[in-house]
Amino acid sequence: MSVFLSFFIASLLITLSHECGPGPSFSRRKILKPMVLYQRLPDVDEESISGSGMFRRIVTENSKEYKELVRNYNKDIVFESGDGKRIMTKRCKEKLDKLAKLVKLEWPHAKLRVIEAYDKYGQHPPNSLHYEARAVDITTSDRDKSKIGNLGALAYQAGFDWVYYESLSYIHASVVSENEVSLKQADCFPGSAKVQSMEHGKIELEKIKAGDRILTANYVDGVLKEFYTEVIGFLDHVNDIEQPYLVFKTDSGISFAATKSHLIYTLSKESLMQNGDFQHGEICNVSKKLPPENLHIARNSMGNKLDERVMTYSDIESSSLSIVGTPAQRNFQNQIIDIKPALSLSIGDEVIILNNGITYKSKIIGTKGETLKGAIAPLTAEGNFIMNNILVSCYAKIDDAQLAHAVFMPYRCMTSFLSSQTRQYSLDWYVAFLRGLNDAFGIVMVY
Repeated sequence: MSVFLSFFIASLLITLSHECGPGPSFSRRKILKPMVLYQRLPDVDEESISGSGMFRRIVTENSKEYKELVRNYNKDIVFESGDGKRIMTKRCKEKLDKLAKLVKLEWPHAKLRVIEAYDKYGQHPPNSLHYEARAVDITTSDRDKSKIGNLGALAYQAGFDWVYYESLSYIHASVVSENEVSLKQADCFPGSAKVQSMEHGKIELEKIKAGDRILTANYVDGVLKEFYTEVIGFLDHVNDIEQPYLVFKTDSGISFAATKSHLIYTLSKESLMQNGDFQHGEICNVSKKLPPENLHIARNSMGNKLDERVMTYSDIESSSLSIVGTPAQRNFQNQIIDIKPALSLSIGDEVIILNNGITYKSKIIGTKGETLKGAIAPLTAEGNFIMNNILVSCYAKIDDAQLAHAVFMPYRCMTSFLSSQTRQYSLDWYVAFLRGLNDAFGIVMVY
């Protein structure tokens, strides 16, 4: 067993040293920029499904909930004097301890400072999560206000479910309730989501099986191209569960749903559209935009050529038109692709649409919470796939999809020795194995 563990760790380090990831060219997500005053992460209300959840009740000292609270005696944290400053939920303590480590790394001569936590005296506004010991107000021990923006970004990185730059002198951060944590919501997509399968055509995600090949995309010679990738297993596969999802609507008319921790590819705000890239609704003359050797010929449903037809993407998506030919000239060329958990997506963020060989960006124009059936998270050989025409990752609960993909490298090597029936079931055993390694050797958990 020790030999296998040594091989696994060595393989992981080698993989990381080569920066292997979900495809050859997707960029790592950048470290969060310092927050600005009154900024929220994510940009939703604190009590929303994407934030820390609804306020339930005031926790009093004689209640059952109070007995489940813990006291934090972390020596790397400075607690203001007074009742309640050390009292918090287990999840809040976990995130605060992690934040203390990040603060120590960022500022070796400063510590995390907690100025407010559990409130039993009614000193906060009604429905404050301080009354449930799920919220803290934090700063640094040196009281340096120039650090507050960075501290907020670190709090979000540490895993707080909602972070608010509330004042020039402190950050407010909160977590979901222990009940929500204990439900162990799967991080995945609803069973009704659609994917394109080589074997079955367009099909619901819940019907996909290990060994099927589904459509994905990656950069090839600087151009984002579609191709099929094998489903080598499932990180979650439960058809009869109902759970909350975030549902996003885009200006192209396409909607998609994901749990809040699942990773979605977006076009970085630093990217500029290259010549030859089209936006949704932009009018383009196909025969003039593309060189003859790469000409996309517009045809109607009967196969008749439509010469010199001026089209919009609305035409392309209609039932009477299709596009055939080489898609290279319509794809993003060397664009900076970012990756975000669904809860970090905001109105105006641009997701990547791939539709019949056409690649374009589409802005998110609306979002809502909705309970949907199914919890499916396929793991593909590429680490990503196209769902509802949106490019998404297979991974969740980590900002770096390349790191996640690297950690699953040993499993990808094993798949040739596993039957498709074995691969059809959830990879709980492999995830448990990773957790064990993380506890023993400090390897970063990815799922």
